[in-house]
Amino acid sequence: MGALGMAVSANPYYQYILADIYAQNWLGEDIARYMVPLGAARRQNITVALHSDNPMAPLSPLVLADAAVNRTTINGRQNAQVEALTVHEAMRAITIDAAWVMKREHDLGSIRAGKRADFVVLEGNPYEVPITKIKDVQIWGTVYEGTVYPVIAN
Repeated sequence: MGALGMAVSANPYYQYILADIYAQNWLGEDIARYMVPLGAARRQNITVALHSDNPMAPLSPLVLADAAVNRTTINGRQNAQVEALTVHEAMRAITIDAAWVMKREHDLGSIRAGKRADFVVLEGNPYEVPITKIKDVQIWGTVYEGTVYPVIAN
């Protein structure tokens, strides 16, 4: 894949939600714990983007990043940590690398002059919170086409 310039667009939530049942009922521990092998892709310098397959996973990029970094199942079991992304790789996979996979890196995925001013403002820094708390970082608001839209609390 790397030699061909291919990319991976994956849903890391699958290993969170499905690895335990697959290990127990169908694939066995030795295979199920390696579901969604993003670490292998990154070791081969393959671009990785994350997506949710909603409704298969929440429409929350930080939940996907958390699943890719922590590789913990819904029952708290650890899946093959060798397949984890770093926090930086996961942040790229939900921003600039996701835009690249969609062939939209020229106008989406990073903040640069000439690009669309569409981004979220977080209440915490995913690089600074404990890695098990990435999914818990709240969104303060969104900037869309240069206009600020704060999240309105219910």
